Amino acid sequence: MRDNVEAFAARGGNVAFFSGNTCWWQVRFEDDNHTMVCYKDASLDPLSSTDPTRSTVNWYDIPVNRPENSMTGVSWRYGAVRPANFNEPRSFLVRDASHWVFAGTGLNDGDQFGTEVFLFSETDACLYNDTGAQPMPTGQDGTPLDFAILATADLTGWVSYLGGIPRATMGVRGRAGTIFTAATNDWGQGLTFGHTPTAIDIITANVITRLSAGRVSLASRGGADWIETVGRRGATASSAVTEAQRRGRRRGPRQHSAGA
Repeated sequence: MRDNVEAFAARGGNVAFFSGNTCWWQVRFEDDNHTMVCYKDASLDPLSSTDPTRSTVNWYDIPVNRPENSMTGVSWRYGAVRPANFNEPRSFLVRDASHWVFAGTGLNDGDQFGTEVFLFSETDACLYNDTGAQPMPTGQDGTPLDFAILATADLTGWVSYLGGIPRATMGVRGRAGTIFTAATNDWGQGLTFGHTPTAIDIITANVITRLSAGRVSLASRGGADWIETVGRRGATASSAVTEAQRRGRRRGPRQHSAGA
């Protein structure tokens, strides 16, 4: 599946990830696609010695060595998770308000937005140098250097997976096709479904309109009504992804049957 997504983008296709903790485990299907397999440990996976690239471990881990951020631009390795009893609000900080993603939001560099998308989140981020107005990825973690960091979040008080700086980095990358990543599991929580669009509503509409290659027009779909439709679909998809990820983390190494 990942091969298909990357090939699609390389051919000029566009992809949007309105979520976080994306592409964490490699799994494979066996039994004529009736069984999904994920050992979560190379030493337990019989394919590790015969077909190591299909080992069911984290994408970045040995022997797969294919970090997820080489596709998405970000990884949960450098993101964070919100502690259960942490109640201080957090938000994104705009780092490049001139980008088309922010068109129509009224946001400027240095403005904050999206407190509602950091309620129960896990977030993704990349390693970057923050020496100027716009941070630049280092590339040391596998993030392509063409990843444009559009917004960052200081998540002090959250827990970083690797014990580093807890944060989130929203951005976009791609030469042939465009790949957008929201970098938070709770993106759908920021969609209002109402007639006064928020920054999250407008960014979502901008991304879907732009990445649909002109096939969807915001004006032709009734403005706020179109945003409401997009919001409902986005929230449903985000909730489904988040719940699936939470279930996956609760399970240990095992073989799961997907049913006939």
